[in-house]
Amino acid sequence: MFKRNNNIRGAISNAQLTTWLVAEKLGIHENTLFRKLRKELTNEEKIKIMSAIKELTNEINDEVKK
Repeated sequence: MFKRNNNIRGAISNAQLTTWLVAEKLGIHENTLFRKLRKELTNEEKIKIMSAIKELTNEINDEVKK
């Protein structure tokens, strides 16, 4: 089976995040994020999601440093 947006899926997994956290950061429901990932995202959407992943990773790292 062919999965689209493997770079996004991999980034979420590598950052050890959950999809619901990423969706919450984006202000959407987790199911909406899953539906978006079914089809190839536009570059704008990819950038938005990757930014959310990066922000969450930074927030978690900041909390660990405290």
